[in-house]
Amino acid sequence: MSGESNRPHPAENPTGDSREPTTYQVYPTGQPVTPATADPGLGQPPAGGLVDQSSSAGTGPWTQPAQPVVPWDAADPVQPPAGSRQVVVVRRRRRWWKWLTGAAVVAAIALAVPIIMIDTDDAGSDTQVRWPWWREPAIVAGAEPGADFADDFLPQGEFRNADLTGANFEGAKLDSAHFSRANLTQTNFTGALLESARLNRALLGQADFTRANLEDAILRRATGDQVIFNYAQLDSANLVEAEFTNSQFTQANLDEADLTRANLSGSDLTGATLEEADLIEANLQGANLSNADLSDADLKLANLDGVTWDGARYSRDTVWPDGFTVPDTLILVD
Repeated sequence: MSGESNRPHPAENPTGDSREPTTYQVYPTGQPVTPATADPGLGQPPAGGLVDQSSSAGTGPWTQPAQPVVPWDAADPVQPPAGSRQVVVVRRRRRWWKWLTGAAVVAAIALAVPIIMIDTDDAGSDTQVRWPWWREPAIVAGAEPGADFADDFLPQGEFRNADLTGANFEGAKLDSAHFSRANLTQTNFTGALLESARLNRALLGQADFTRANLEDAILRRATGDQVIFNYAQLDSANLVEAEFTNSQFTQANLDEADLTRANLSGSDLTGATLEEADLIEANLQGANLSNADLSDADLKLANLDGVTWDGARYSRDTVWPDGFTVPDTLILVD
């Protein structure tokens, strides 16, 4: 005679086995489990009764409790016969499904989102998105050396890593366009709209940005000799660690621009406005700042050797390098 219940017993697994109990059966004390009394859905134990599965000789899904089992909960509607013992049927825990689930999650993430890597070259967020090859943003068609995009409407255009040597973007609408690491040597951006565009680490040798709008643009670590920014709008632009040697910034607007550690040595900034600009550790050696406006600018630790100051303006809040003597050619404005 036997009683069965799918309800877990309070004793849990009395054998101390680390495997998870799945079915409980109760048989009278002293009565061996035989093929006639065992649950056929769980397979049959060997002839002669129960086998301890924890031993090296154990086989099948059966195990023998080491100690008498405590009574079932009194609230259980099915009660064992008096003096009965419990047979705990256990299964080895299946762990392989956890590995499969984890692998599926990783695969789904790889397919659904870009691979994010920290890269301080992209200023502002300091994060650069590097896409997997199957989701690489498409470069604008025709982006090649000497290409002609004059007056084209290309906001958010994708040009990163492209070779655009000698290309023509005169008057083009390129707001928020992406030129990171592109080769823009001798490229013409005269009058182009490049507000919030990204040109970090771009090669800009002899490029022409005359009257271009580069407000809030990112030129972090961009490099180039003899770059032309005459009359360009560079207010609030990021030029951290940019290198524009021997370049032209005549009448350029650099108000609130970040030029920390930028190298503008030998450049012409005649009449440029640099109000509240950050020039900490900037290299202005041999630069021409005649008639420039440096009101509230921060030039702490800047290299000012050989700078031409004729008619340049500054305010009481302009910060100079320690020990720097303000030349008489500068004009203090209130």
